[in-house]
Amino acid sequence: MVTTMTNKKSMQLPLRFVSLAMVCLSLLITSCDGGLFGTGDGHNTNVMIDGEDTTGSTAGIENGADTGTTGGTTTGATTGTTTGNTGDNQSQSESPTTAFDNMQPGGQSAVPQLRVLNLTPVKVQVGVNDNVVINELAPEQDSGRIELPLDANQLLFTDATMIGTDDQTVLHTIEPFNAAEFSITTVIMRSDENVSIGLITLTTQAEPTDPSTALVRLVQTTTLGDVNSTSSITLIATEPNNSGSDVGFDGLSYDTQATSYVDVLPGSYTLSDTDNRFANENMNVEAGHVYTIVINNATAPVLRVIDDSQ
Repeated sequence: MVTTMTNKKSMQLPLRFVSLAMVCLSLLITSCDGGLFGTGDGHNTNVMIDGEDTTGSTAGIENGADTGTTGGTTTGATTGTTTGNTGDNQSQSESPTTAFDNMQPGGQSAVPQLRVLNLTPVKVQVGVNDNVVINELAPEQDSGRIELPLDANQLLFTDATMIGTDDQTVLHTIEPFNAAEFSITTVIMRSDENVSIGLITLTTQAEPTDPSTALVRLVQTTTLGDVNSTSSITLIATEPNNSGSDVGFDGLSYDTQATSYVDVLPGSYTLSDTDNRFANENMNVEAGHVYTIVINNATAPVLRVIDDSQ
């Protein structure tokens, strides 16, 4: 009997040690939760699991390597592409658009004609119905008269230096544009102190009504200090101009163009502003010619004279 009880006790002792060992092993595994994957919190930021709540790992990504990669790539691509496209789209849809009809016969050519004077600081390309008719018109350059197709319905003025780039810029659009046979259209491109591009678009005559006289008109492309200021500007007949007589131009300002021609007797003249906004300028007027006098700035040379007869 003693022997049997001893054997049972000897068999129970190892079982207790086994149970104790199992408990210790369980505690060890619990204290090292996630330790085999290197995080200690049950999440692995290096592994993305579909459907997993990534709130904890997202903070690490946003503040870590992905900020540089995602932010840099997105900003570069968006800025480079969007800015370029936006600039182009703005130039197409938000650049000034005006309409112009020229049904007035003015020359001897059966097809319409166009002349562009560029008084802006940029080179300009001019397109008609999406076809380039003037490739690069430099600042202060006059294109002379060029022929237009009879079906011309759009004039597109573009910064020639930006052609083919993401920042291609349309400066101004004339649409619809209608020009009759024998018509001549003159476009004077100007810019203000903010380098904003504007157009003065004119119907043009190539011959005076009376070949013994001349036709003269005056255009103001500069503000002369105030966009709304008007003043009496006069062509004063000077010696030895026995046949000439003074001719006044009233109601002219930067915003309001009085662009009708007036008959002027041939001879020598001085263009004078009653408010002395620019220095007097001398010019000769020849019989049989037509002139557009452009007040270009308040300092010498004040005038730019276009001979519309040529």
